[in-house]
Amino acid sequence: MPPESPMPDVINFDLDGTILNVESRFRRALNAARAIEGLSPMEVADFHVRYRSGGLSSDVRPERIEPFWRTFLDRFCFDPGETLGEPYPGVFDALDRIRAAGIRTAIITNRSAPSDHVAEELDRLGIRGHFDLVLSQGSFNFRQVGGSWCKSSMILHAAESFAVGPNRMAMVGDLSVDITSARTAGCGWAVAVRSGGSPAHELERVGPDAIVDSVADLIDHFGL
Repeated sequence: MPPESPMPDVINFDLDGTILNVESRFRRALNAARAIEGLSPMEVADFHVRYRSGGLSSDVRPERIEPFWRTFLDRFCFDPGETLGEPYPGVFDALDRIRAAGIRTAIITNRSAPSDHVAEELDRLGIRGHFDLVLSQGSFNFRQVGGSWCKSSMILHAAESFAVGPNRMAMVGDLSVDITSARTAGCGWAVAVRSGGSPAHELERVGPDAIVDSVADLIDHFGL
């Protein structure tokens, strides 16, 4: 059943691939993990192909897959160097319009760093003030649903923090897990963005309410 109102009270945003372009950061962490496994660095073109095909660890020995990705997560979340990422074009304007309409905003990310660590990093990037709440999986109990880390516990925590029902919240993200998490938590809106590079068929498969190119397109989507 469609929401009674055309606009949510709260919009929750995924961070990496949705608000921030973190391709350089991702590849840096990936290549650090590859180096430990004795593998050569992955060049940009190969990275793009293998990211879309799900083959980023296809040349890692099977018994080393788990430590490989553990190293990747540690480097990506805690040791990014200067490659923090940068907001996608139009993100600031979109967030300003959203907040001017009285809609509150939150970051809900699957980073393994604690929420306050992510908030501090957003401060360094100068974008913390665009969000009322920052939640990271590192401060919650990871829950795996369908092979992905579900964000439903964070979404429900955000609903409680904002004193609204999940049906009055939207979830916006670049991965299928963002959409399935929104459905699991009972969000009234689930919007996928193409900015993170997920294959279109993967996003379509989980049935978002809409697929837009980027966060900048939410202005038209919600009629702001």
